[in-house]
Amino acid sequence: MRVRGKTKLVLFAAAVLFAAAAYKYTRDGHLMEDFSIDVYAIGQRAVNTVFPANDYNGSMAGADSSTTVLEDIVRWVKDTLFPADAYVKDAMADDALTSVDEYYPSQKDLEAFCEENDNYEALEREAESRKAESDAQAAKLADNEGAAGESSAPGTGAPAPNADASPEGTDAPVQNADASSGGTDSSGGESMASGGENMAGSGENMASGDDGSGAIPAVATPANAITYPLDSLYNYTFLMNNFYVVDSSTASDSSLINGETLMNKDLTMDLSGDEPKVLIYHTHSQEKFADSTPGDPNDTVVGLGNTLAETLKNKYHINVYHDTGVYDMIDGVEDRNEAYSLSLAAVEKILAENPSIKVVIDLHRDGVAEGTHLVTTVNGKPTAKIMFFNGLCRSATGGPNGYLQNPYLEDNLAFSLQMQIKAAEKYPDFTRRIYLRNYRFNMHVMPRTLLVECGAQTNTVEEVQNAMEPLADILYCVLSGQ
Repeated sequence: MRVRGKTKLVLFAAAVLFAAAAYKYTRDGHLMEDFSIDVYAIGQRAVNTVFPANDYNGSMAGADSSTTVLEDIVRWVKDTLFPADAYVKDAMADDALTSVDEYYPSQKDLEAFCEENDNYEALEREAESRKAESDAQAAKLADNEGAAGESSAPGTGAPAPNADASPEGTDAPVQNADASSGGTDSSGGESMASGGENMAGSGENMASGDDGSGAIPAVATPANAITYPLDSLYNYTFLMNNFYVVDSSTASDSSLINGETLMNKDLTMDLSGDEPKVLIYHTHSQEKFADSTPGDPNDTVVGLGNTLAETLKNKYHINVYHDTGVYDMIDGVEDRNEAYSLSLAAVEKILAENPSIKVVIDLHRDGVAEGTHLVTTVNGKPTAKIMFFNGLCRSATGGPNGYLQNPYLEDNLAFSLQMQIKAAEKYPDFTRRIYLRNYRFNMHVMPRTLLVECGAQTNTVEEVQNAMEPLADILYCVLSGQ
């Protein structure tokens, strides 16, 4: 084809293209500078067609460029005038085809988008309002904590509650590499003979209160109690800022930590009867304290279990099955590698033989930096702080942990949160934040399952023993509904 013929063809097509572009930008309301860019591209393509030597990208060389340009122009005009029928190639996705409808939404879609933006503005205003409320509640909490801290034991160096980014603000690892929930200082591999399966109490019926209702009065709420409005407890940001620490191994979101769901879950149960209602056991029975006597199980977490069981039995008339089995010793040497697997087998056997049990507690102590002392004052006595622990069965990306799933995860989370709130009400500064971590930690055995860390290796036996009375009280309050 002669150059003159080419020129006429390209100029005609360019005119059609120019008209189509003008229609497109008039229809879509784009800025004129955008339109100018397309006009420039049209002119450049026409010049390259008439004078192929100017086309430096080589795409036109040696080809019937007039046909190529004509096809491109016809396709572009068709796509512009009839977008519903067209498909365009997404240059960023190689050969993948993308419907042009994605770029030209219908009127209905546009109206929905505008409505969504209006809703978004309302939601944004609501979020700002909730943040202001959360900040106000946090300030109120800080004031309450300051008042509570004045009555703490002098010279203990106990940090304020909820001030820890990691438990109590230490750099110490929270768990060992075996994904255990116990501490890092389990020295002294003394062999402890298994105490077998010891049932606390003889199974008396629940004693009646003075009013004849059958209820046992719990410890009175102190004057410095910390209470929270339900609206705050239903706020995910407020909950996470005040009650939880999330380990880097896992992830949480508002669908999992839903305050309204967790706080309204009914965990009350019938505590009367001769049969056991609560199981206490110790995955890490060798966990000791600062002044523990070597070889004496009463100075370990097993001794704490004995005290907790006796308190629940003698004061609240709740029968307890205390399993003193050893699951972290193999051939006389402390070994935690199989501790959770071994304790799980024992717990499942106990539950199968005792269907009356509705509460399971795995009692541990934490491991912290040697300079950290987790102590407060309760009823005038130096008392180790406790921490509730939940395994979320999900990785840091939020994905599930394979087969390690927990059908009772929501119940477990409700149990620990309700215990935490009750502790703040009755024993301010007694609890640390609830710790959330990956894995399951055998908490899938029952809806009402707790993993409790009482103090750490830096606490004395007296301090951790003193923690069992308030722990028993808040447990009774949650289970009885008081």
